[in-house]
Formats: sequence, C-alpha cells, structure tokens
Amino acid sequence: MRNSRVIAKTAYPRVSIAGNPADGFWGKTLSTVFYNFSATASLQESGEVEVADLSQQRILKIGNYKDARYLMFQGFPTENNISGYGELSHIFAVVKTFFDFCQMNEIEHDKKAFSLRYSSTIPYRLGFSGSTAVSIAALRAFNEFYGTNICGNDLESIALHAETHETRRYAGPQDPVTVNREACVFMDFSKDAYRKDSVGKNRIALENAVVHADYSASDAYLVNVPREENNATRYSCLPVVEVLDVGEFPFFIVYGEQGSDSSTELSPNVFAFYTGNKKVIDGMTRISLLADSAKDAIKGKDILELGKVINDGIYLPIEVFSHDYLGRGNIELVKEAISLGAYAKFPGSGGAVFGLCPDEKVFKSLRDRFEPKGYNVERLKLER
Repeated sequence: MRNSRVIAKTAYPRVSIAGNPADGFWGKTLSTVFYNFSATASLQESGEVEVADLSQQRILKIGNYKDARYLMFQGFPTENNISGYGELSHIFAVVKTFFDFCQMNEIEHDKKAFSLRYSSTIPYRLGFSGSTAVSIAALRAFNEFYGTNICGNDLESIALHAETHETRRYAGPQDPVTVNREACVFMDFSKDAYRKDSVGKNRIALENAVVHADYSASDAYLVNVPREENNATRYSCLPVVEVLDVGEFPFFIVYGEQGSDSSTELSPNVFAFYTGNKKVIDGMTRISLLADSAKDAIKGKDILELGKVINDGIYLPIEVFSHDYLGRGNIELVKEAISLGAYAKFPGSGGAVFGLCPDEKVFKSLRDRFEPKGYNVERLKLER
C-alpha cells in the first residue's frame, strides 16, 4: 500500500440550549458541544473499500474504488445492497456526499480504496446528535486522507446533505454547525440572515423555500455557484453564527437507555409548517426567539435568566405541539427534573433531559431521584 498510515479523527456531541427545533423552520438556535462522550473515525488505505461500525460490530465490504463509486450512484439508498444496514447506511451516505461534492467542485484526489472504521460512545437517539458527530469525524478523516482541504461551512453542508437528502431523514442545520465548530454557538437561520449572503440560484431557492431543513446543502443550494474570496471557494446562503462562552454555567444531563427518533417526531411539524398551520408557524417563531434571550443571558452571565429560558424551552413546545408528538414520558421526565429545582428541557429530541443546576443541593436531588430508576445523571463537561 502506498500509505498504510491510520488517520483517526474525533468529534463530540451537542445539546441545544434554546431555540430547537426552530433551526429547521427559518429560526434561531443556541447549542453547545460537550465532552462526556465522543465519536471516532479511523481511515487507512486498503485493497478493498470497507466500512465498519465497531460499536455494532457490523462491516460492509464493497470492492475496489470503482465498485464503490458505481454503487453510490445506483439509486442510493433504497435500491442497492446497503439498504437495511442502519448506521452503516448513514455513514455510507456521508461518503457518497463527500465524493459528490468533490466531483461537483472539481476537487482532485487519488482514486484509492479505503478502510473506514468508526465507533461512538454517544447514547443513541437521545437528542445529542450522535449521528452528526460520526459524520463530522468521518469527514475530517476523509479530508486528510484525500488531501481535499474541505472545511467550515462546506464540511457542515456535506454532513447535513447526507442525512437529509440521501437517507431522507429530518435533521436540523444546527447540529453540524455546533459539532464541527466545537463551541457554544448562536445560529441565525432566518431568511433575513441568509439574504445578506445569497447570490444567483441560491437567492431564488431561498425566496421560494417554505420549510428550510437545510442551508447550503439542499438540491437547490448545493450548486456550483461559488464566490471567490481570498482565493477560496465558498457557497452562499450561510447562517449568521456567533460563538459564546458558557464555561461557568453548571449544566447537567439525565439520560437512560430508551431513545426516540427525532426524524419521525418532527415530520408532522414539517407538514404543518409547509401547509400554513398558523399555530405551528407562530409557535416556531416564539421558540426561535428563545435563542436571542439565551444569548443575552449567557453574555450577562445570568444563571437565573438562562434557567427561565431553558424552562420555556419545554413549556412552549408543550403549548404548540401535542403531548403524543413530544412523548408523554419524555415530558414527565423533564417536569420531574424541574420539580426538584432544576431548569430543564430536551437536549434536542426527547428521551433525555438537559438543564441547569442552580446549586449542588439540586444536583444531589437529581441523582437521588433518577439514579435508582436506572438513569445516568452527569455534569456537562465543557472542556476536554
């Protein structure tokens, strides 16, 4: 092999502090990466293309580089032999989108086969964006392996496009932005924000769009209409992003084994928003504004005010959406944490609790209440 060196990259999960799920509905969100868990992808040159999920002990052998490229273009993902492979299908979608992006943008790279192995300690389907972390780790490894120098917004777009357009799942654009930038990030996905930085076909697509489940990676946006700045190509229609410091805030998470599928949960709201349901449209607007309030509270280092915003992050969705959509058990889990003196909401989708502890007494109460029931209660690690 010309290069048997193993390239290993890691990415970390995120929790949404405020605004979710408004990021997919022309809204704003504020979320932070954390380091309690991680996803790792390793890549090396191989005689045969293979993708292995070490966590699930599943492996997919494809053939040489040409075989892999041929398979990627044969009706992915429903009409080829990787359908039904779960997360392997997801990571294969990421690989496909990576090569698509290179082809569309005439990015040259060696046509060499690879062995991709990945694993994750991030709890599955609990709103921590574990699949996005796997995607970002893999893309970072591919970027170095093929020397393609794809970064920033483009890397985030590839991750999001793979999930929303190749595997046909609903995913919010805040996830790859936060995970890739490894920070606490305020994100403005409103049309007004995009209008400041949109050109050509992107501008037309922007004005005609109704539900915005993507930013620069949708079929209309991922087009070769680059803008040249400092000899670097980038795509327009980008969110407004601001990095914040949340190092002093005592965040916590409560999680168990049972997760939920955010793609399935959000589907009714996509339909309701698209068909002009006033309650959902107005509700998404109100939820979106929580991100502004959270940003102000963080900048002012106001724990009490941020706590109130976090609580609104569960009370507002309860007003807007049905209990069945949110999950009655999920709601009760969050309400129980609030009853103990914590400020709490979902970290993304349901199945777990994210929140803020005003003092050690409340944190102890959370552990005393939830750990006997089989839940894990942890402080959020905001530094590696």
